[in-house]
Amino acid sequence: MADELLLPAPALDPTGPVVVLWRPDAPAAGELQLEWTEGEGRLLERHRITLAEPQAEIAIRLDLRRARTPANRITARFRPAGSGAETKAEARFFVRPASGWTQYQVILWQDLPAAALVGMRSLGITGSRLLRPLSPAGRDDAEQRMAVGLRWYTENLATDFYAPYHRWTPGRSVTWLFDQTKARHQQNPDDLTVFHRQPSLSDPAWLATIEARLTEIARVQAPYRPLFHNLADESGIADLAAAWDFDLSPASLEGMRVWLKERHGSLAALNRAWGTDFPTWEAVTPALTRDALRSEAAVPSWMEFKAWMDVAFARAVRAGTNAIHRGDPQASAALEGAQVPGWGGYDYGLLASAVDAMEIYDGGNAIEIARSLNPDLRVLITCFGTGAAEQHRLWRAWLLGAQGTIIWDEDGSVAGPDGQAGPRGALFAAMWREQTGALGVQLLEAQPAPGQVAILYSQASFRMNWLLDRRLGGDAWVERDSEAEGADNPWRAATRRAAQALAGLGAQPRWITPEALSAGELTRDGTRLLVLPHSIALSNEEVAAVRGFAEAGGLILADVPPGEHDALGRRRNAPPFADLVASRRLRLPASLQAEKVPPGEMVALLAEAGVHAPLALLDATGRPAADLDIRLFRSGGMMIAGIQRQDGAEGERQVELRLPGRLWVRSLRDGTPAALTDRLVMQLGPIEPVLLALSPASLPAPTLSGPALAARGDLVTFRLGLDGPASASAHVMRLEVVGPTGQVVSVASGTVRVTPEGTLWHLPLALDDMPGQWRVRATEVVSGQSVAMNLQVR
Repeated sequence: MADELLLPAPALDPTGPVVVLWRPDAPAAGELQLEWTEGEGRLLERHRITLAEPQAEIAIRLDLRRARTPANRITARFRPAGSGAETKAEARFFVRPASGWTQYQVILWQDLPAAALVGMRSLGITGSRLLRPLSPAGRDDAEQRMAVGLRWYTENLATDFYAPYHRWTPGRSVTWLFDQTKARHQQNPDDLTVFHRQPSLSDPAWLATIEARLTEIARVQAPYRPLFHNLADESGIADLAAAWDFDLSPASLEGMRVWLKERHGSLAALNRAWGTDFPTWEAVTPALTRDALRSEAAVPSWMEFKAWMDVAFARAVRAGTNAIHRGDPQASAALEGAQVPGWGGYDYGLLASAVDAMEIYDGGNAIEIARSLNPDLRVLITCFGTGAAEQHRLWRAWLLGAQGTIIWDEDGSVAGPDGQAGPRGALFAAMWREQTGALGVQLLEAQPAPGQVAILYSQASFRMNWLLDRRLGGDAWVERDSEAEGADNPWRAATRRAAQALAGLGAQPRWITPEALSAGELTRDGTRLLVLPHSIALSNEEVAAVRGFAEAGGLILADVPPGEHDALGRRRNAPPFADLVASRRLRLPASLQAEKVPPGEMVALLAEAGVHAPLALLDATGRPAADLDIRLFRSGGMMIAGIQRQDGAEGERQVELRLPGRLWVRSLRDGTPAALTDRLVMQLGPIEPVLLALSPASLPAPTLSGPALAARGDLVTFRLGLDGPASASAHVMRLEVVGPTGQVVSVASGTVRVTPEGTLWHLPLALDDMPGQWRVRATEVVSGQSVAMNLQVR
């Protein structure tokens, strides 16, 4: 037995008091001294208590607002009255980060030695991944990261369920199971058990097992607040985004039949829709790809089978997310390695709302689509490469609304085993520090600000387009892999061209699902222009909604005549929009099939639709500038415009910003003061973006008030505010504390989110801090203005 110190939890919030219990091995009278020290040994609190009589337990209250570093230690020394020997007890605890996603995260995937973790911070790296979260080794890894202020996410918790056909296995290819499945099909094409997914996404026993596992991991990790819990990396119905006729297993077919009953209402209605004559629901089975390629009569059944598998995947992912939330209601569930929209369960109309966070390989406008369909989704991007093109891509993802980067560093080119920067780390460090700093926090406070333009996201059109493209190849489709399915096709190309043309003019589009379109959402939200990219398969309800939109005065753009098939792939007898084409309410401009849409033509179409872009960028000739990417965010009454040149640009380029009226404009990255203007000339480089704050009201300066005198050991409270009405929903300030030697006290400095009503901020002075004149400086991100005051510490 020995003296012991007891804390409520191993990780605690720095928001107020906490009670520490000291329990002696043998109660006795004497003197108890308790000291609280932080990571580098600074003394935050000291308590001396005289025990006139033996006590079995002493409660000491600590104010955790004094915490300045994540790692902390409490030491208790007891000297008994008389001749007894001094006893000692120690306890460690961590101050955990605030709940939620409070800054842009830059996460290193590979593990580094514990000694390298501090060096990672200097590169702008804020976190890492954590394997084996329930094991002792996993807990040790977590504590090493927490001690230096790095966050983490738990990795690959259920790849055996969500990614069995693309999963690392010692001594095998990651696709060995899918390769084996395809080989079985080649040997015996009539063996339909090859289309039984192992395990089935609808198997109740597997779902229960996975949910129990995820709930336990979230519960155990809850005290440490990981960034998220990753259900699986590079998951999919088969191998990533590969096309395959999964899943014909009994559990999947049973789930599909229940889903079909909900959709069709009766077996007779299903038979009419499919052109079949199933006598019972138990007899209902879908057509396979080989059937749909050979007979148009099989297409409706095949289309709904593929739709069901997207539903089954999204439901299984949602079940994992719900299990994480049961273990920790504040936790986030995620998927990594999300694929291009298309096969594999990547119907973002379903998937974007099935998890809280997603690392997306940005092909096929996946980031824009996912963020548009679920604005609350935390999106991360992956960093694989180096050089100017990779820098451009990472900046662009930031402007698309990505809130984190996961770095793949297999060769140590970002950070070496000592934590020092490699060539990639040296190249990207300044960018990462900026994104994770106060400006990045300010961008997190904003939401994407779509305008009056919507783009239809039609998964049915993707399926129908794919089927038509495969008809000439027959059964050769079974040899296609995920890489082939991720390549460009007319559906993706049309989406990309339209989105790029609109974003280049500041007419930031949003995506709309068929369900939202059919519900009449466009006629209620002020949309003036609807784009139908290669939308060849539309339901009757979608057709009616498009017509209603046109009748209400909306303009429709398409690259091909839309809706020539219905949502089940059945060819219509006549084009459904011939009259709209004749009346010019639906346009089929040839430029939408070109690689780039001329900006002047799109400007004219926007004007005809009545779309009013909040800004315009002109080249030296006064025409709309081409090859730009403009991303808009809204925070309160302020807009943030991110302007970047498209990939592959060279040299500097001058453009002129034109606004519809006089606004307060400030470039957030170059430190220039705000100006009241309706035009601005800017220089754009080939890689980095310009960020502009645009506000009808003047940008307020920061205010700072607090005491002028303090003593070592005090918790000094300051009030941060604004000298005028808030422009944004919250203003972010960078706090810099300078000690008597003139050095910045990094453990006391940081970033503070200031509400329009003002915010209290605490400066904890350690008992062994240096006395003399300290200085606190607050710089507000939006206005760029600063305020400072001195604090005399005795």
